[in-house]
Amino acid sequence: MYKILKYCFYVLIMSALSAIQAQTNVDSIFNKAIQLSQKSAYNNAIFEASKALEADKNRADIYVFIANVYSWKNSNDTALLNLNSARKLNYLNDDFYESALNILVRAQKNDSVLKVCDEAALKGYKNTKDLTLKRLIVYDSKKDYEKIIELSEKKENETFLADKSIGDIVSRAKLNFKRRLVAVDYSLDVIENADPHHLFSVAYTTKVKSVSTTIGLNYAARFGTNNVQLEYTGYKSLLSKNYWYLNYGYAFGNALFPKHRAGLEYYFKLNTHWDASLGSRYLFYPLTDDKNIFILTGNVGAYFKNNWFTIRPFLVLRNSDKSLSFSAKYRLYASNPANYWGAEFGFGNSPDDVYTLSQGNFNQLMAYRLKIEKSMCLSDKHQLFMAAGYVFEEYVVKSVTAKRNRFIFDVGYRFLF
Repeated sequence: MYKILKYCFYVLIMSALSAIQAQTNVDSIFNKAIQLSQKSAYNNAIFEASKALEADKNRADIYVFIANVYSWKNSNDTALLNLNSARKLNYLNDDFYESALNILVRAQKNDSVLKVCDEAALKGYKNTKDLTLKRLIVYDSKKDYEKIIELSEKKENETFLADKSIGDIVSRAKLNFKRRLVAVDYSLDVIENADPHHLFSVAYTTKVKSVSTTIGLNYAARFGTNNVQLEYTGYKSLLSKNYWYLNYGYAFGNALFPKHRAGLEYYFKLNTHWDASLGSRYLFYPLTDDKNIFILTGNVGAYFKNNWFTIRPFLVLRNSDKSLSFSAKYRLYASNPANYWGAEFGFGNSPDDVYTLSQGNFNQLMAYRLKIEKSMCLSDKHQLFMAAGYVFEEYVVKSVTAKRNRFIFDVGYRFLF
């Protein structure tokens, strides 16, 4: 009997030692996988972690690790499959929910992010700041600014607003959720050997159903005369995040502005960083030989981090001739998009810009333009815009081509409410 007991005890000891050794081997392999992932050797990390799983298929933490590595490789569908394997093992802890939320955000599975946020909260997920951020990211991508503001105003989230990521989203929401805006702008055009030109504009913007609608009044004073133009501008957003631009202007008189001005343009996303548009403009000048003027235009724009660049051509079609001009803009945004520095470059001439000399009398010669601009957000309700520019242009005097300088100064104020 003693020998039997001794043998049984020996077997138990050896089995325990074997299990400990096996677990030690799994942990050793897993640790190697972690070290490889920290060096961005993702394929090797997945290979080693998979070896560890072969030794112990119940290690849900390894499934979560593999899911994260696949997500870092932008293979989010495979990452979600590994997350599901961890879920089947009932590995529903903070590690699981933190990883799941990060992966779902990268995969842009917005509805699933919100669902997992609710589930994590019910399971006692301790990182409530992370839940708030993830919900805000989803609302921001959906442009659901009302929900962002509502979430930020909850007492339990007040301390999170100091976080830069959360603060930036809330600031953007407050900026965009303002349904109404009053804009006042003044432009002074100082021309060499000529009287200065003045342009004053006031506009009111609001939402009419799903259309951003602006009604504006423009007043121009140049060449000893003046003219007033009433203008409508609308932006219609689509579910695809593309949108339409519509513009119409009517002048009370025929002195400076076109009697009728209309524009239509379609803006569309090319990918995450690039967008483009195609459109046209129409101008009607009743007192000129070229009464009807058509302009084909469009743009290609790029967004990289806080940088934005776009280039736009204007092809002018008239009975007498055709002309082509280009403009390019660059902006460097701060975390709040209402704060930015910008630069505009242009060459050529187009009747679609503010350099019109008088009705229908467009400068058809070469001109070069440079403008520097600055936009500042003074508060949630107040913004200030300033710009200064220089134009070097050719013009005709008594059939002789001459050259001159122009200096442009702009100032604008925005009140949002």
